[in-house]
Amino acid sequence: MHPERVNTLIVAGAPIDTSAGNGPAQKLMPILIPRGNMALYKAMVKAYGGIVPGINNVMGSIAMDAATHVAEHLKLFWHVHDREYLDHFSDFYDWYLYPINLPGKLYLWAVEHLFVKNEMFKGELEVAGQTVSLRSITCPVFLLGGEEDDITPWQQVHNMRYAVGSWLVRWYLAPGGHIGLFIGQQSQAEYWTPILAQVRELSRPGGYLRQCQCQQRPSPSRKLVPELHVATSVPDRLRDGTPAADRQSHSHAVPPRSTRGISSGSAPASRRYPPGGDASALPFAPSSGPV
Repeated sequence: MHPERVNTLIVAGAPIDTSAGNGPAQKLMPILIPRGNMALYKAMVKAYGGIVPGINNVMGSIAMDAATHVAEHLKLFWHVHDREYLDHFSDFYDWYLYPINLPGKLYLWAVEHLFVKNEMFKGELEVAGQTVSLRSITCPVFLLGGEEDDITPWQQVHNMRYAVGSWLVRWYLAPGGHIGLFIGQQSQAEYWTPILAQVRELSRPGGYLRQCQCQQRPSPSRKLVPELHVATSVPDRLRDGTPAADRQSHSHAVPPRSTRGISSGSAPASRRYPPGGDASALPFAPSSGPV
């Protein structure tokens, strides 16, 4: 709404283009909201007196991948004498299992306009009588997605680069799921720290100008976008069979094949801590959209 107030923008694990990817939410949407019918969700909000209990979203997330949570609890037997491990495990679940409740009206509005109709990405979202335009974002933008994020598939984040008006857009694909994307040790060390270092540089006088000096003005038919950033070298062939040499071949209208399912080329960091302690743990967040 007020892009002039923002110097740099980091978007991580956010559902920007909710039509992208192939996560559980996309698969369940036609069942839970057939042809955009919100009756089930409205009935749920009414049944709970106008709120959406946060624990409902948590339980739904756990149900989608119960095996992961069972496995994490079974690990306690291997660390029963490790006080540090037990403390981290307790701290995590004290946070994870006690989410805040959501106002029902806000929840229904978000489900309908952001998830079902995808209005923000399409440029059709109206807030307080104004149309929200991602194209008005002209500051440097950093996009961070989780390769195994089932809550917000990384394509939903990365597709934002086609909608903003910035000349400087950088996108990253981190290993792991939704929660690990934010609090995982590997994600923080290999992605957040370098991104924030760039933000610091861009926040200095003339920082943005220096970054843009080597870039050419994009033509109207093609948006200038940089190469995908990963922590280690790109494999010789991507998982969809695309030669790695073609990874800079971008399309303006659809996600480049070069960024679909790229592997970082290295194994996840060893788990020292329980769920959320590294980038590969628990790909579910307490509040994660319509499901």
